[in-house]
Formats: sequence, C-alpha cells, structure tokens
Amino acid sequence: MNPLVSIFLPTRNRINRFKIAINSIFNTYDKNNLNFEVIIKVDFDDLETLDYIKSQQSNFENIKYIISSRKNGYSSINEFQKDCGNLARGKYFMFFNDDAEFLTLNWNNILDNKLKDFRFYYPWNNGYKESFPIIPRNIIDILGHYSPHAQTDTYIKWLGQVLGINEYINEIETWQDLDLTDTLSKEKDNQKSINLTNRDFHRTSQVFKNDIRKLQSYLNIDVLNPITEL
Repeated sequence: MNPLVSIFLPTRNRINRFKIAINSIFNTYDKNNLNFEVIIKVDFDDLETLDYIKSQQSNFENIKYIISSRKNGYSSINEFQKDCGNLARGKYFMFFNDDAEFLTLNWNNILDNKLKDFRFYYPWNNGYKESFPIIPRNIIDILGHYSPHAQTDTYIKWLGQVLGINEYINEIETWQDLDLTDTLSKEKDNQKSINLTNRDFHRTSQVFKNDIRKLQSYLNIDVLNPITEL
C-alpha cells in the first residue's frame, strides 16, 4: 500500500542539523501507523551525510535517498524537489528542510484526518508560516512543475491564495532554526536565486496566470481572490 505522505528532505552538507531533522520525524510519529516515507536528496560529495544515512537505514523505515550534483545550491531546490517527486509514492508531497524539525507527537495520525482533498496544507511553523507545504502529488501532472523558481513555498502559497485552497494545520507544530535560515539567505548561491519580482515569475506573469487557469479547469472552481501584484 502506498504511503499517504512523501516527505522531501534535501540536505546541504549540514550533518548536525540533518540528524535533528530526520530524528524528529522518526521520534514523534505513531509507530503503529507508518503512513509516510522520506525522500532524502544528498549532494554527491556529502560523504558524512551519506555514511550516516547508510548506518541508520535499519532504524529509519521507508526512507530513500537520491545522490546528485549540488547544481546551483538553493536556487536549484525546485529541481531537487521534482527529482524527489519522481521517486515518491505518496498521495501527498511535503517539502521539508534540514534546518527544521517536527515537535508534535503522532503528527502522522493528524495528517490521516486532515489530508482529504485537493488543497494546499501547512503545518504551524515558528517562522514563515507557509514554509512546509503539503500538496497533492498530481499537481505536477497538472502544472508540469511545483514552482518555476526556487521559492516553491511562496509560489504554492500564491496559487492557493488566488484559488482559496490554502488550509492551515495548527495541530502540527514544526520548528525552524531561524538563525541558520537567515544565514543561508545570505549565502552566495542564494544570491543566484530568482528574484520574485522578476517579470517571468511575478503573480501577474503569464506563467502564474496559466497555472491558475490549469488548476481552475481541473478543480472546476472560480478564483477566490483576483491576481494582483505583490
């Protein structure tokens, strides 16, 4: 039986934070309900993380990992997410980070009761509240991508705002190392990340409008909010 949720966990040679992230997933779920899998993306030269994953595979059920090039680092995150999706079996995909962790016990049981429809779901987070979207897997069949740029969480939030399909799961609490997140935003490869005001990826862009039309047609709904600038 396929899992309900596939959790995508790209890591960037930060073994200490990665250990916290992966252990938080497996230390808090209901052991009687293995309704998820974890897809890890590792850089090919991140030997320490690879060794750790291999040494712990017997302790972590339902994990898979992809070894690939770093490419452009953070600005390639949407490509890494698509690679994870090609391997995943879940009905829903959750985008997670190696600077974050689950705090809520039995979070997977809560998802069983919440994930029912074609909506974009968000657990509570101490930082950006749309940090870790949980989306239906068939969005890739509808749009051809999760996001045309590295800010996947923002792009998905925009789509959900216009269509009125964002839903917040405050019963599940996640925590993010905001100091580390802020540091990452200043890294050199982040400066290559596509500017969200770029005309190709703005909310008034043709790419975004086309994606809204595709989802409208699939869901047979009208937009809740008009498409506006940031």
